[in-house]
Amino acid sequence: MCQLRHKCEDLASQPAPQNKRVTRTLSVAQAERYRPLFDNTKRLRELVAQIEALSARAVEQAEGWGRRLATGPMNSSYANTPL
Repeated sequence: MCQLRHKCEDLASQPAPQNKRVTRTLSVAQAERYRPLFDNTKRLRELVAQIEALSARAVEQAEGWGRRLATGPMNSSYANTPL
């Protein structure tokens, strides 16, 4: 049985027809054999998260929004517009 359960499920749990998931339990040998793939998947997700953060920061800087976005009616650009 796979001791790296959370990592094994990343690969072994794939969408089946009609959006149902099928989970496979990997043996220890299988888990070790696929460990580089699990590690690559984890690293890829980390890199995508970093790219998303950098993209958001670039848009904020380009638009002059700063690090925090103001939300709500009092913080909108229309708040100081006379009626």
